[in-house]
Amino acid sequence: MLSVFLHFRDAIIGSLADGLTSFYAGFVIFAVLGHLATVTGLKISDMADSGIISLVMKMALVSDRYSLLALCCALILH
Repeated sequence: MLSVFLHFRDAIIGSLADGLTSFYAGFVIFAVLGHLATVTGLKISDMADSGIISLVMKMALVSDRYSLLALCCALILH
């Protein structure tokens, strides 16, 4: 009986971690994209045609002092 509960608990924790990570990643990508649109004066719809992820990664690498650490962690986790 206890092993069933532990598997259920682990499944709930894993599902919550997955959902919260996806929410956080989406928030970060679109926050940086919005900031980039404000700085450049372009519309987000114009910027989305050229690829969101490449723009966000370039902007994050240029603007953050811990960007290299974050990039290495992202590449390791990917």
